[in-house]
Amino acid sequence: MRILWHSVSPLASTGYGNCTKELTRRIRALGHFIRIGTKHGDHKWYEIDGVEIFDGVDTLFVNQMLEDEKFDYIFTMWDLWVIHEKRQYPKGKWVASIPIDTEWISASLAGVSKNVGMPIAMSLHGKRELEAGGVKDVLYAPLGFDDKVFKPLPEARIAFRKELGLTDENFVIGSVGLNYGDDRKGFIPLLLAFKDFHEHHPEARLFLHTAANERDTIAGGINYHKVVVHLGLKDLVFWPDQAMLIQGRIDPGWLAEIYNGFDVMCLATKGEGFGLPLIEAQACGIPVVTTATTSGPELCKTGWLIEVDADDKFWIGTETWRLEPRPSNILAALEKAHVAWRSNLWTQMKQNAETTIAAYSWDAVWEKYWLPILGEMEARLSPKTPCLPKGMNSEGI
Repeated sequence: MRILWHSVSPLASTGYGNCTKELTRRIRALGHFIRIGTKHGDHKWYEIDGVEIFDGVDTLFVNQMLEDEKFDYIFTMWDLWVIHEKRQYPKGKWVASIPIDTEWISASLAGVSKNVGMPIAMSLHGKRELEAGGVKDVLYAPLGFDDKVFKPLPEARIAFRKELGLTDENFVIGSVGLNYGDDRKGFIPLLLAFKDFHEHHPEARLFLHTAANERDTIAGGINYHKVVVHLGLKDLVFWPDQAMLIQGRIDPGWLAEIYNGFDVMCLATKGEGFGLPLIEAQACGIPVVTTATTSGPELCKTGWLIEVDADDKFWIGTETWRLEPRPSNILAALEKAHVAWRSNLWTQMKQNAETTIAAYSWDAVWEKYWLPILGEMEARLSPKTPCLPKGMNSEGI
């Protein structure tokens, strides 16, 4: 097959960037042709490991490439609500891995998704919402983690805490996410909860793996450093190397070492299309605390959910609702984590976190979900001859 992949650059140190790198590598290994068009950048061509990449591709350019270069499919992995009706792709060629990061699907997103020839939900929550919005024949394929990278690293844990001047007597809460202007990752309610938590547990510390202020983040980002100072938490909250973070030099191995330094990973999110930090942290043996919304309940295999209810709803620009966790409910979930940390069950919980999340390793999700989807893509091209793995004939020999 000839596939034009449209998502985030594989050079980007983000969730979608890493997923693009992993999935396109595996698809190419089967003998398929891949070209990558990214949705960000300054309109330039470059090549990585024999794959041509074009930065800053928009939907009009993609449609031209589909027609001129005879691609079989356009495969998108990004939010579909940004696509206008008049600029969509040919339905018969459009395969989309669709994130639903709101509690309910909007009518506009459902409308766009109905024009996808092969819609793939990233989460079970997303599958339910797409189907509720009237989208037919929704497939499901979760994202994954590299189990060779994200795993328990005892020496990294020691080094991480030593560098911060902390010991095993400190209860370290960590959070990982981008600095969005709408605070979608919930850092502000987490900081408010942490302030109260620390008053009762002075050994607690907080590590925020995000851009600290507006100078070092995307336009419209929040100056979290000023929030920390205003709350009197300056000496209790730690940050990653901001230069490396903003320059995009976040090696997955470095992130795995950071996860290992936590006692619990708290993602007080308002909604996730998938939620890679949740499975990455648990793969490192770290229990999680996350909001009981969108994909949170299905990915929280070992940990505690932050309660939300109808009173926590707020309306957003994509014309649907999100749920924002209250600091008091985040505090309650952190208290449960702290009780477990003080008990003899903590070691067992860390082992459970590692083993119960194994089903989300790339090898596991590739075999169970992604390979069948590629097979279906080939079948829909019939009577064209399928593109077989190198060295294999039509009889599989």
